[in-house]
Amino acid sequence: MLPLSISGIAAKAISAGYRHSCALLSSGKVACWATITSVSSVNGKTANSRKPVTVSGIKTAIAVSAGNDIQLRRPLQPHRQVLGRGDMGALGDGATSHGRKDKSGIDYKPTPATVKSISTATSVSGGSGFVAARLAKQEVKCWGKNSSGQLGNGTTADSSTPVAVSGISAATAVRRGGQ
Repeated sequence: MLPLSISGIAAKAISAGYRHSCALLSSGKVACWATITSVSSVNGKTANSRKPVTVSGIKTAIAVSAGNDIQLRRPLQPHRQVLGRGDMGALGDGATSHGRKDKSGIDYKPTPATVKSISTATSVSGGSGFVAARLAKQEVKCWGKNSSGQLGNGTTADSSTPVAVSGISAATAVRRGGQ
């Protein structure tokens, strides 16, 4: 495989998700390109984008992570923001419905949502409908889909707000998985 140039962007970092990719631009903005659900979250339209689309409302990102239909960005202190698929609580904003649906009927939020109770995250990683964050005190909190215990809190109930992962007190990093 040969690397391809992506015209029009100067990326500091790139993260690939399930059906989309996002780049942290040197300006602090984030641009994504992908399939219907992911792009719906970025620009409010329900069409594929084979070229980068700048995410509205993000100007000071310092990191980006693309999950399954979820885009995360770590802005300058103190808040963490997520945009994308909003069902199952994956945005961490306390809601499971945001009043917008894509062509597949999946709820999404086209503008960044501030994650509740997360102000000291040092890294974030998005999975398939869930998100994990490592906090400054080396604890881990997760939110979103939990059908297989992805959140690590001893239940299988989805959570629209961050919950502590049981038994983790000295985490050095978080990385996403699939389901």
